[in-house]
Amino acid sequence: MLRISILILLLGHFSVSKIRRYDLTIKYFMGNPDGVTKKILGVNGQFPGPTIRANKGGLLTIRVTNRIQTKEATTIHWHGFEQVLTPFQDGLEGVTQCGIPYGATMTYYFELKQAGTYWWHSHHSTQYTDGCWGSLIVGNTPREVYDYDEELVITVNDWHHQPASELLEWYLSPASKGNEPIPDSVMINGRGTYPCDYARLNGRTCSTAAQKPLVLEVQRGKRYRIRLINTSSMANFNFSIDNHMLETIEVDGVDTVRVPPVDVVRIFSAQRYSFLVKMDSTSIGSSFWIRASAFTSSYNTTPNINRFPEAFLENTEVRAILLYTNPKGGGKNQNVNRVS
Repeated sequence: MLRISILILLLGHFSVSKIRRYDLTIKYFMGNPDGVTKKILGVNGQFPGPTIRANKGGLLTIRVTNRIQTKEATTIHWHGFEQVLTPFQDGLEGVTQCGIPYGATMTYYFELKQAGTYWWHSHHSTQYTDGCWGSLIVGNTPREVYDYDEELVITVNDWHHQPASELLEWYLSPASKGNEPIPDSVMINGRGTYPCDYARLNGRTCSTAAQKPLVLEVQRGKRYRIRLINTSSMANFNFSIDNHMLETIEVDGVDTVRVPPVDVVRIFSAQRYSFLVKMDSTSIGSSFWIRASAFTSSYNTTPNINRFPEAFLENTEVRAILLYTNPKGGGKNQNVNRVS
């Protein structure tokens, strides 16, 4: 009854224009984001899941439906939100709510008192390791603290071909000796590469045609806000864009004071950054590597559930392409294979 009363009060407090509504349906589908086919726990048939966008001062309502074929429960956590007066919307199963049963629907609702870069993910067991996550961006209206022309959202993550439930069972067993499961690959915006020869040794289908790098188009002379989110289970990264400097303006939803730009930034699991990047290449058609290089110092290969850890340890950098275009083609993500 308390939740219903608060929802009625919140809905009455906000105009229709300030209420943003989303529907998320969670279920497995087959995909090959690094070329290797596996069962992904996607949302609305997507991996990564949909990006949720809203503005500070509004009300966000998200209806989550559990269609997971294994009939396990689920919840969604809104990572980074303080949930003042709405702790029961935090999505922590067994702490702030019971799991959403198979076939059921729950509507989350909370006031957006914080602007910045966030993300959402399942908070039931290891589900987000299997793909149940997405970005959550809250604009700071009526104006942003920093001026920029456009923005891009970039996620980095580690990826495992084995079901996450098997990884957890092994990790918690004496057989692991406390060693973390070594990922098979790393990704930018849900896309990576894995050596198909190793995939075949594991009896898995692998397609090199699915391994084309992501292309992010930008326009010369514009200033972009790059929102970077690490959605990994464990991995941390060095992130950089060739021949471009990164001026940090936000860390984990908090605007920063101005600091000198840098050429590389380290980002740990669940962290978020925003950078200002001036697209100041001298010619249209120029392209530059966007790089995310995973650190490997915490991984031990003996023992490990990953049969071929060398497939990852010899290929720890994932790349996308920053492509300068004419004004008619700027600001789009395309699946083309163009390199600098």
